[in-house]
Amino acid sequence: MSVGIAVEFCVHITHAFSISTGDRNHRMKEALGGIGASVFSGITLTKLVGVIVLSFSRSEVFVVYYFKMYLALVLLGFLHGLVFLPVFLSMFGPSPRH
Repeated sequence: MSVGIAVEFCVHITHAFSISTGDRNHRMKEALGGIGASVFSGITLTKLVGVIVLSFSRSEVFVVYYFKMYLALVLLGFLHGLVFLPVFLSMFGPSPRH
């Protein structure tokens, strides 16, 4: 499940970066400008709303296992997909195709 969540955050940004034109910085600005808001609102916020509901559970298993673990996965996926990956691609990403 964690691999699927990580891929869900990263694949859209990586694809938008790979099809953009220009230098690495311009391509990353274009990728984040075009798809970053959709990834944030469509993936991050919807998953957080679903996870917040689990925090009100009276069962310790749901709170510890599902809420805390899933919240950590969503936050790490968000940081990786919308913070670390764009910085990495803008510094070390592939050159644009001509």
